[in-house]
Amino acid sequence: MAKFNLERIAAISGLCLALAACGNSGEITRISEELKLSEEEVRAFRICVRDMQGKKLPVFDIAGKKMRMTHVPVEVCGCTSKAISRAFVGDNIKNAFPTFKGFAARPDKTRIPKIDATFVQEGLDRETVVKTVWDSFASCTTDYQSRYKAKSKDLFVLVPPKLTPKQKEAARKEAEKKKAAEKLAKEKLEKEKQASVSQ
Repeated sequence: MAKFNLERIAAISGLCLALAACGNSGEITRISEELKLSEEEVRAFRICVRDMQGKKLPVFDIAGKKMRMTHVPVEVCGCTSKAISRAFVGDNIKNAFPTFKGFAARPDKTRIPKIDATFVQEGLDRETVVKTVWDSFASCTTDYQSRYKAKSKDLFVLVPPKLTPKQKEAARKEAEKKKAAEKLAKEKLEKEKQASVSQ
């Protein structure tokens, strides 16, 4: 009996990991049914939900500014799942997806990574397939924003621009200068307080 329970717990834990979180399972099922996803597309959907977490999330160029997603909505992964399954071979979707995620998280997308030919569906160019999936992901994100405007308000944050060594040094000096000014202001305030007390 104990062995059966342990096996059951292990199976449930594995399922939760595959779905990224047990709380997403209902949403994945609902969206899969709405979109009429195939078994292969549902697999791609689950991998997207599981892997599109953490700090390295997709970056978009919006109005000339680099903006990073704060999270990837389940709906965006569901929408992109068809493109993912069309691009990557079923059993290798989980192996191909990290390359796509890495590309998606880059602020500069001029260099498209080549992907292992064994991961790519027959007849597709392994040098452009990642960009094809990205285009679908971007389109699905835009569609999500149009559909869910209220939920999309906090979907992006600004990516801080990369500073040159000179700019970093100037920023450091400016921070030190500001800190010194704050210290002097605090000391001045303390002296004024003491002077008023002594009077």
